[in-house]
Amino acid sequence: MSGPSSPASSERSLHHALLSIHFIIVGGGASGLCAALSLTRIGHKVTLLEQDETFEQATQSGGCIIPPNTVKLLSRWGIRDELFVMSNEMPGMYLTKYDTDEDMGTHVWDQEFFKEIGGSIRTINYGALRKLLCKAVVDQGVSPLVTLESGETLRADVVLGADGQDSVVRKLLLQSEEIEEDVHKYLGRDVYSVFVPGESMLGDPDLEKLFQESLFHSVLGDGRAMYAYRIPPPPDSGRKVDDYALNMFLPGEEAGPRWEPIENSVLLDRMGNCWDRWRKLVQRATMIAKSPMTERPLLDVWVHEHGRVLVIGDAAHVFYPCSIQNTGVAVCDAATLAQLYQHLHHHRQINVFLNAFQDIRPARIKYMRALEFGNLNYQMMSYGPEQEQRDKALRERKRKGLNALESDSEEEDAVMGTNITSRWESALSTFAFDAEEEADKWWADWGSLQERAAFSNINTHLSIEVQHVEQTIEAPNSP
Repeated sequence: MSGPSSPASSERSLHHALLSIHFIIVGGGASGLCAALSLTRIGHKVTLLEQDETFEQATQSGGCIIPPNTVKLLSRWGIRDELFVMSNEMPGMYLTKYDTDEDMGTHVWDQEFFKEIGGSIRTINYGALRKLLCKAVVDQGVSPLVTLESGETLRADVVLGADGQDSVVRKLLLQSEEIEEDVHKYLGRDVYSVFVPGESMLGDPDLEKLFQESLFHSVLGDGRAMYAYRIPPPPDSGRKVDDYALNMFLPGEEAGPRWEPIENSVLLDRMGNCWDRWRKLVQRATMIAKSPMTERPLLDVWVHEHGRVLVIGDAAHVFYPCSIQNTGVAVCDAATLAQLYQHLHHHRQINVFLNAFQDIRPARIKYMRALEFGNLNYQMMSYGPEQEQRDKALRERKRKGLNALESDSEEEDAVMGTNITSRWESALSTFAFDAEEEADKWWADWGSLQERAAFSNINTHLSIEVQHVEQTIEAPNSP
């Protein structure tokens, strides 16, 4: 695992690959756009395929939280200024109870630590982020194509499947391995993405107070949880007041379609015993979308058996909807892949780097999934002895003036047998992780050695051939 990055390492020199190849990327979500941006920056050609004709538009959408290491990567890729204009920094969070609004403590991140790793936690309108990524990709010379049933055949050196949970490329990969198509297991929870226009909150003193808060809300409930935070309006919206986003996690009964539009009254009925402020926000929402929380087995193989085809993002690994790390893992997938292909100078390396990606990323994804589900379960504890232990610990840390996620002892946490210190250290290691440095480590440990071995074999072969030619030429003069 990579350690914290120094300020100097947040700015890295950019080198074009000696050999430029052509990638076809299937899917124009965050994963596909980030892959296109990172690969074109190092000199590769990209054709991006997307079936949604409106994917370049910043339509009304919910919010997302961008982790510090992701902000650092996007800044390296040249979109820092635009990103900072359309996002808010969130230097910490409030912990409150879902039903009573009891203050369970505050956690403010160490700004010196963020300065050291070169990033910060930011909140943004997801549609605006997608539009920003699309513009950056187009500026790099990529012309996104809306896929049509024309029968046209496109050819490339590598195909990347970034086409989401229903990935066509993933199905092709499973078929090649003779693996039955995997199914999504419903976890009995639904996720709601809620968008509230800021103007609708004006005039209500209770809601207007939310505009003054620089921290986001992490809300703890009885089998329920929520993130609540401000997001700037998209730059081209003409609006000046921040909007508000809610990511709600509630009990469900059966798996429905993903991101199904929901009426305000339906969500209000499903919220259960909830503090009135959150109900007032839902009443004012102009967009509510529901998605089931599902799980499926992690792929053992991400690369097609014949090579040249790889799945990334949700096509390879699914987190739950509105996970804080959804955007982060998409960006880190892209960063890892591009950092490997920055070393490309021979066609024999194409499959080597795909297999290297498959060696590097799964362990990290498995770790991040366990951490994300553990954090959500911590928020959603059903009321009972474990929840009482958690709340007692939080109240005690608040009484001592401690940050909510820090501890001055080995006090046991109520989740998964871990303690507060380990939870805090896990968060720090996540924020400090650098996907490009991880790829560089593989190159230093393995890639460069393989290349030296390959050149050694070539030189040995050439030496044998030269000696054979010399002996053949000299043979007639031999006695």
